[in-house]
Formats: sequence, C-alpha cells, structure tokens
Amino acid sequence: MNTERIQREFQMDPSVPQRQRALHLVQNLKQQFPELTQEFSSLFSYYEQDESICLIGLGCEADIRADLKDNTLSLSLTINEEEAITVHASLESQCFHRYEKIFEHTHRFIQQVKPILEASLGHKASTIPFLGGWKCVTGQSDTESLIRFTLPKLMITLSSQSCCVSGTKSLVEPITTAMLTENLNSAMALYTRPEFKHYRATPTCREYIDNLVNTMEKMEQNCHKVVLGRKKELQYEQPINPLQLLHQIQKLDKKTYDIYMDWPEVGAWIGVSPETLVVKEGQYVRVEPLAGTRKGSDHQAQAEKYKRELIDSEKENIEHETASDLFFKALSDTCEPGSVIEKESKSILDLGYVQHLKSCIQGTTRPETSIFHILAKIYPPATIWGLPIRQSEALIENFEPFQREFFTGAFGFFNLEDAAHFSLAIRVAKIHGEQASVFAGSGIVQGADPYHEWMETDNKMAPFIKPSL
Repeated sequence: MNTERIQREFQMDPSVPQRQRALHLVQNLKQQFPELTQEFSSLFSYYEQDESICLIGLGCEADIRADLKDNTLSLSLTINEEEAITVHASLESQCFHRYEKIFEHTHRFIQQVKPILEASLGHKASTIPFLGGWKCVTGQSDTESLIRFTLPKLMITLSSQSCCVSGTKSLVEPITTAMLTENLNSAMALYTRPEFKHYRATPTCREYIDNLVNTMEKMEQNCHKVVLGRKKELQYEQPINPLQLLHQIQKLDKKTYDIYMDWPEVGAWIGVSPETLVVKEGQYVRVEPLAGTRKGSDHQAQAEKYKRELIDSEKENIEHETASDLFFKALSDTCEPGSVIEKESKSILDLGYVQHLKSCIQGTTRPETSIFHILAKIYPPATIWGLPIRQSEALIENFEPFQREFFTGAFGFFNLEDAAHFSLAIRVAKIHGEQASVFAGSGIVQGADPYHEWMETDNKMAPFIKPSL
C-alpha cells in the first residue's frame, strides 16, 4: 500500500471567523469521510502570535498508546491497524512522582519508534502532528489509554487565509474548495443549543462540603493545598453531537483553546480550556500557569469589582505565586542556565464567566531536552493537583469520588521534530450518547470556605450549563 503523503493548499475567505469555520469543516469532513470518523476525529485550535491556528485530523494512520496495569506501562505503536512494536516498562523505581517515570519511558519509546515511522510513512512524517493527550490518574489505578496520540490519515491546518490539506493521494485529491467552504452559514445556523433534561452531581453539595471539611482536617499536618474536582452528568433527550455543543460554548472573543478529540472506543471529549500547559518550538519553551479565581460578569462595574477582589486577595495571590514558582523551578531544571524568565506576572484573564490570575514563563531548553523531559518535570502541576504532590494525591484519592480520566490531563499535539503544544484539560466534558459529563475543580487551602469553593466550581462549569454564558 502506498502511504506516501501529499499536500494541497487552498485559499480561505478571511472574513469568516476562523474557529467557527474550523468547526464547520470538521462536521463537513466527518460527513464526507464516515469511514475515517470511525477511527478518529479531532480539532485542536490554539493561538500563535494572536493568530488562531486550527488542526483538524481524521482517521488513524499511526497510533501511539500507553496502558497502565499492575504498575507496568505498556507502550505500543500501531501503523495502519497493524501492531509495529510494544514495549513494557516497570514503574516500581522510586521517583518524585509516577508521571515522571511515565514521561521518561514515553520519551525513550518515541526515540525508538521514530525510525520505524519514518521508514513506513516517509520523511514528511517528522512534521505531521500526533494529536491526543493523556489522562490524570491518581493512586495505583489501572488505566487503558493513559496516553493516546494519533497521526491522522487526513490532516488539515487552517489559518486565517489558507488551508493546508495533507494525507494520502486518494484522500487529498478529491477535496475541493467547495467542500471546504460550502454551506458554512446554513450549517452554523442549524447549530441550536441542545437542552439537557436533568443532571446528577458527583458529589452532591452536602457530600462535597463534608469532604472539604474532612480534607482540611487531614491537611493540617503535611499538606499546603489540594485540588478537588466535581462532576455533573447532564442527561439529554437524544444523542449529542459533540461539535454542536462545542459550538455553543465557544466564545470567539476569548482566546481559549477549542478541543475535540474522539476515539470511538474511548469516547468524545470537548473543551474550551483557557490554560496553556506547555509550548515547545526548537529550544524555545513556554508555560502559562493559571491560579487564583473570581467570578466574572457581563456587567462592567460588577466585573471590575470581582477583578479588584482577585487582585487584592492574599489567598489567591499566594496560590498563584506558589504555582508560578514551581513552574519556574521545573523549567530551570531543563533549560540553559539563566535563560528562564517570567515574561508576564499575575495579569488578569477575564473569560466572562470567571477571571483568573495568569503568568507566562519562558526559557531556552538544553539541546538534548525533549518535550517529554519537560513534562516529566512540570506534570502534574499544583494548579490541578496540589502541594506537596504525594500528600495531595492521597487526599484526592480519599475525597474525590470519581475517575478524572482526561479531565486535568492535557490535550494537544507533538511531532517527531519535538515541536509541541499542550493545553491543560480544564473546562472540558466527556460526551457519551445522551449524556455529557462536565468537570471542574478548585484549590483547597486551610481556612477555605466550602460553600465558596462549591460556587467557584459551579462558575467554572457555567459555559456548559447556562446558555447565556
């Protein structure tokens, strides 16, 4: 079979909102290529120097996967549905945290399979993004698809004025400008918001407050902060189109990520995450921690009031500074001496429904440092886990009554040239049939008000719940 990839360029109308166009393209292409949709479909939109870049992938040409069972990590590569190689690695070795070993083994595996991929897919394979992410797992849980990255058969990179389509000749040649642009307005007009009938909260409000009280009692001795999550399971009248719901929660005037990842055997995940975990291009690396939250408002005076409360809050400032300092130290461990700088400190990110404190830290990595070396140092961050790591993990295990799966993991891409861009998987939902599971978390410290934390997580879920937000 000839798997040599070709590519074609198309010009786009810059007057059409970029992220809206991307959603239409995914929906249109899924209808045109249903057989590819049965393998994998995805959208990952991010910003690069204020320009929105949208990556759309369909089908599965190669798949990198890591499963965890009995403290053994099984890493496998599949090419065109045939298993190419599987490697098993024990996680018994003592380390700061299990994810440190997981990402170190993943780095070694990528180096091992790179020649196999290039031999099978050609020299262009090095620049094609593997789309996917990893789950957030606490304790010793066995987990399928802990890490999952897919190299799509059909790949589209959409910028403001151009569209690059790549894939095998049989997939790329039939694509026309009309296929990429037709019926955009009418298709978007059909995207009415699906309304849910009822929901179930896990935990309930009473259970959540009891858990927080018990958590703070356990924190007294050895834990500074722990992030506890909540889940709402929304029940709809009929099966949900994930793209329809993603369109409804998009805010085109806010620079958030648009996330849609759908492996049929795993489920569909959508999100509008505001947080960059890490970006790597060559030796350049950047992280953008968010920590510290206040409610938002569409009314300017009220929004300014909440903004001032956030800026003046000692608790929120300490929480942010702690998270930012940890990122700074972690990057310093992987970067050239003296290259790490804090480019932005505690600016306000206003998303309308909530406001966050945000910083930006960047540096120059050592030549031998890969994206997975960096992830081994920075994940899990305090913003989604707590401090210290081991103690907060035990509290999450005891007082968070559900599996996070991809929530607080990450979504994004990497390629074999070691370019990468990952967003933390927050403001996300899992779609399964008539049900959408929506997730949110809050950082708990000594003296926290349990009901305030409940309301903060409610505010974070607002885009999925309230049509006006």
